[in-house]
Amino acid sequence: MTILLIFILFNFTLNFTLSKRKKIFIFLDNSLSMADEKKFPLAINFLETLKRELDKAKLFSFSETIKEISSLKNITCEGKRTNLKKVIDFSLLKKPDIILLLSDGLHNEGDLLFKESLPFQIFTVGFGMPQIKDFAIDDVSYPNFVFTEESVKIVFRIKSINLKGPLEVSLTLDKKPLEKKVINFLTENIILEDSFKIIFQEEGKKFLTLKIPYFTDEVDQQNNQYFFTIEVKKKSAKILYLSNQPTFNLKFIRRILEDKTDYQTEFLFSFEKKILLPKEKNYEVLIFDNFDFSALSSEEKNNLKNLITKAKGILFLADKNSNFNNFSEYLPINIEKNITQKEVSFLLTEKGREHIIWEEILDALNQLPPFWGYLKGRPKENCSTLLISEKDSSPLFAYSVYPDKIIAFFTAYPFWRWFFIPDEILQNKVNNFFLSLISFLKEGNYRVDVYLEKEFYNLAEEVKIKTTILNEIGQPAKNLNLLLEIPQYEIKELFSEISDGLYQTSFFPPDTGEIAFKISVFKDKEKIKESFHKIKVFTKIAEEKTPYLDTLTLKNLSEISNGNFYLFPNIPSFSFLNQEKKRVNFKIYFQNNFYIYLLLIFLYILDIYLRKRKGLP
Repeated sequence: MTILLIFILFNFTLNFTLSKRKKIFIFLDNSLSMADEKKFPLAINFLETLKRELDKAKLFSFSETIKEISSLKNITCEGKRTNLKKVIDFSLLKKPDIILLLSDGLHNEGDLLFKESLPFQIFTVGFGMPQIKDFAIDDVSYPNFVFTEESVKIVFRIKSINLKGPLEVSLTLDKKPLEKKVINFLTENIILEDSFKIIFQEEGKKFLTLKIPYFTDEVDQQNNQYFFTIEVKKKSAKILYLSNQPTFNLKFIRRILEDKTDYQTEFLFSFEKKILLPKEKNYEVLIFDNFDFSALSSEEKNNLKNLITKAKGILFLADKNSNFNNFSEYLPINIEKNITQKEVSFLLTEKGREHIIWEEILDALNQLPPFWGYLKGRPKENCSTLLISEKDSSPLFAYSVYPDKIIAFFTAYPFWRWFFIPDEILQNKVNNFFLSLISFLKEGNYRVDVYLEKEFYNLAEEVKIKTTILNEIGQPAKNLNLLLEIPQYEIKELFSEISDGLYQTSFFPPDTGEIAFKISVFKDKEKIKESFHKIKVFTKIAEEKTPYLDTLTLKNLSEISNGNFYLFPNIPSFSFLNQEKKRVNFKIYFQNNFYIYLLLIFLYILDIYLRKRKGLP
């Protein structure tokens, strides 16, 4: 009791040290590349000599998978690939203190990164001949997508290991030669960088391969080719702006669309009501800004109807001088009269609040200025009204969906008031709203997005596909029927709906090479959408027996974990593997410790109780 009081009064601290045995994992590479007589038998013998030192360690074999083994008997080199990444991931999960890794380091599956330090030590022992000779594709950089008729730069880096001299580098597209060049390695063990410049004329997904030739002295021929894809797109929308009595809309629409490099926009306008219309061209989206259709000749009217027939989306922007003449049949609203006043306040309808085009601007809509007028009218059948007049609920913005196009109509004017805003943040939201509107006109009433886990597959590997379907207002489209087809191989697979608007299916590739498949979307047995996709399928190349090892990979693994690399049989000692015990320190502070005070009070009461019981003072 007295001693405890002294500890508290003088703020003494008690230190305790507990010991805990270190957790050790041993990983033995049993891939086919280890089958050489100077590798695997030596690794087995080496482990046999460590039995006493490592009697409590856990033993695993690894190649493309990891298996715990209880005995070294009957273990063979049967793994077709070497995946060191799985060793690291497995160890991060199981949390050993020390890893002993026996391998040739010829890693060829999984992304092995040497950026972050590891929470355990790795001691690597290399088996094989260290003199690797190899030309390897070290890295390839390229854009994910480009546009047709634009120059594309593909940059590559080639690494030489104990090799030098000229090397031919070739680029193929769908197995057809595209470009080639020769780079000259004047010395060994360097990296050279070069590039190809190509132009794609057609849209679609392009499967490319960068190749360098194989040499008999090379250890690893897996790194002599690099597969990648580039999505080639046409300018995503061909847009035609038309006005024969332009307003300020022209200025703002031009600024927005010309900043979008993936849009091809032509602006045809005249201040004299006469305008020369294109005859042979097709456009996906037409924008009629304050257009006077009564000023057209018969030939121009026919030409314009032809443009409207071929377009996917049409936007009519009204103003006080708009005259639709006999083109009013295309409008989603029957116009009754033109109403001009000082201010026209507006409200979103319930459907308007749900529609995807308002997503960016929804929270700022009440900050936009009112219009000055509108064309009063009644919505036609199948018309969707998104914006109405606060005063009389007249439609200010509406659209109609047809089998082959969407037609939208801003009856409120002037539209440019929404662009004429000093607040830059609000201005950007209005710009994004307009781009969403153009996208909606172009994409149609259903949007199909396809998600693949990757673009390259092995022949025996399952291809899993997920697809989201969005309806015209950007919400998940439920209860649809989706069908995947590979017509060349008579393969058909139905999708199952796993949640609202999310569908999935899978198939096994029928062959190697480029496999094209089609996804068809049906609603009430009527096909409403199609999309086309491709994957590339390869035969998985198995490892072969080789006498070589990759010392660099094994050294990097040990360095990022504060371990060491040893080249068998040059191992100085087994001290690094001794099952030394971890020391875990505990400290007890007597001051400011609630539990110590409780103990003190308990001992004091106990002391009084025992003294009274024995009749002591």
